Amino acid sequence: MKNNKEKWIFYTCKNCSSEFKRMRCDVEFRKRKNPEFEPLFCSRKCMHDFAHKNIVYHDYICLECGNMFQKSEREIKNANKKGQPIKFCSRECKDKHWGRNQLNVKCNYCGKDFKVQQKFKNKKHYFCSSDCCKKFNKDNNLRGTTTDLICKKCGKTFTVTNSYLKKQLKRKQNVVYCSSECKNSDHKNFKEKYDGKLESLKCEHCGKKIEKPLYRIKDYFLGINKHIYCSVKCATSARKKQVEVSCDYCQKKYTIRESRFKKNKNNFCCLDHKKAFTQKEKETYTEISRYLRGSKKYNVWKNLCMERDNFKCIECNKDSDLAVHHINELYNIAKKYNFVLKDILDSFEFNDINNGMTLCRKCHNKKHPWLKDERGKFINSIAASSLTDSEDDD
Repeated sequence: MKNNKEKWIFYTCKNCSSEFKRMRCDVEFRKRKNPEFEPLFCSRKCMHDFAHKNIVYHDYICLECGNMFQKSEREIKNANKKGQPIKFCSRECKDKHWGRNQLNVKCNYCGKDFKVQQKFKNKKHYFCSSDCCKKFNKDNNLRGTTTDLICKKCGKTFTVTNSYLKKQLKRKQNVVYCSSECKNSDHKNFKEKYDGKLESLKCEHCGKKIEKPLYRIKDYFLGINKHIYCSVKCATSARKKQVEVSCDYCQKKYTIRESRFKKNKNNFCCLDHKKAFTQKEKETYTEISRYLRGSKKYNVWKNLCMERDNFKCIECNKDSDLAVHHINELYNIAKKYNFVLKDILDSFEFNDINNGMTLCRKCHNKKHPWLKDERGKFINSIAASSLTDSEDDD
């Protein structure tokens, strides 16, 4: 008997003043979370009755009818959270107060009369409910602009709303099929085509056999994904795979990711070396370009281009103030042959007539909007008088 009495704790109800018992372990567990916890009511009924008896009401005066009305503390808290002060006793008084400047309007679908605020006076259509709006849009095809697409399987044209297309593009799912039948038949053909190739597939990192279903490797067969791995670990380790590289400026050896090594043309150990390398390239190009533009081969190439175009601008047919424009820029040709003069002069790109086109100075400056004069101002359409003919021939 003592063990049974120790299991339970007895309390008196705050509402009906009757005795009730609670499990000791349950009470102790709740007191760990909240040390001030004490059971006060024997049931939920008593709790709700006690709450209704002791509700605190506050008095308000209606702005429309002037009558007194009461609101509980709970309703006042909810109104303050929403930022809606209590001013009216009912919905009817609120509509009357704000409805003095309302417009009388007819529903465009069912013809029902109702009121609308004046800010909606410039609307084309009015509806009394959302059902009327949906029915009206279905009857008159006003559901938004549509686009015509061609089915990948059967070749039929089908229409889709732009809103649906946007949703599918956000999910990265292209709309390709006109119906579920075309989609399922295309998937069956895809399975028959690539089921035999699953056995020969191996992980590019560890060399294990891939044991994934076909729908998870579909992007690899379609050419969207270039690489294939057996797991996420192999994919991350393959991306983090590093290669030893030497800096193009100081020739210092350092490690870099393989993906970055494939993308980059030049490799540098720091930003300062990258800036120094580009500046050195520009200095060498300015020295080489002066020599190249003054050479005999350059003048021969220039005259041949002008003779081919009858000494006229291709775009505006001007006879005076002409220059020859490089389609493939001279800087790119010099960079291809590592700024070596002999290799540049003997190259096919430097002496190719199809790489040049005759233009007047205005048309030529439009091709190079980033050019600057001696003061540092951009030359867009008006050529600076200080620039020589040799500087303009790019």
